[in-house]
Amino acid sequence: MSSRSRLLARCGVLAGLTLAALPTLGSSGAAGQPFAIPTARAMRVEVRGYSSALMKQAAKRPLPMILLLKPGSAGATASMIQTLQHDGATAIRSLDLVHGLTANLDSQALAALRYDSRLQAVQPDQLLLPSPVPNLATLQDQTAHASLKAGVQPPPGQPVVSEPDTLSIIQADQAQKQFIGRSVRVAVIDSGIDLSHPDLQGVMLKGADGKPLYKDFTNTDLTDTVGHGTACAVTIVAQGKTVYSASDGYPRHLYPAQTPGERFQDTTFFTFTGVAPGVKLMVAKIFDSRANTSTSDWIRAIDSAVQNHAD
Repeated sequence: MSSRSRLLARCGVLAGLTLAALPTLGSSGAAGQPFAIPTARAMRVEVRGYSSALMKQAAKRPLPMILLLKPGSAGATASMIQTLQHDGATAIRSLDLVHGLTANLDSQALAALRYDSRLQAVQPDQLLLPSPVPNLATLQDQTAHASLKAGVQPPPGQPVVSEPDTLSIIQADQAQKQFIGRSVRVAVIDSGIDLSHPDLQGVMLKGADGKPLYKDFTNTDLTDTVGHGTACAVTIVAQGKTVYSASDGYPRHLYPAQTPGERFQDTTFFTFTGVAPGVKLMVAKIFDSRANTSTSDWIRAIDSAVQNHAD
């Protein structure tokens, strides 16, 4: 064997002995156990939800974002709030229901979180717009010529009907013979309710401070400026104790028209009973005066309902 061959053989033996003395390469650092060799790729895992389009939007203006933390990350919420404050984020709020936060982030703050190990995903806090009202012109015409009064005294002999007729259609009138929702806690997450409504008196749950469980998530006030939340609350729990009168004015559909512009007036007297008049309500206002809301407001309102033991 040549001296060159003997040298190569010795090097091979030494290399084998050296490798045998080392722990096996793998996923652990314990002796005799596999251990991981860190790489740049392993250390920088991009948080789900990032895209070039998102970063371009953030470069134009701060974006309202929802930040979802990784499960089981104790103390992550508090530390993330500190990070966001340091990076200049605004409107920071925790979203305990989904283990996350919401905040307004500019491009620099958003970029700083791109590889944050505490986060599992980010997504825009979307503005949810109302659906258009069908037949708006007809609705405006009827509203302009309608008259609704509460607490009226019907004329002698005038029948008072019970509304809505749909209670019988869905057989709620039969169900109410055995169950009216007593002891059930219902959360109305909508545009708020009108607490002065005559058929919503005594239906609100109260907190430990003795005040109604009514929370505003729109940073406006508790007034129902849209009316939808009040309508939903009445549908659920109206007490049927108040007599209303409604005068519906609409054009006469006669041809030829005897008197142009003449309207037909029809006055009805009625009471209104909800589907489950025995339930008690808690209210979360998430729609502002333009009937707009956001994903994070929905989450916060649902979380509030859960915390207050809504059924």
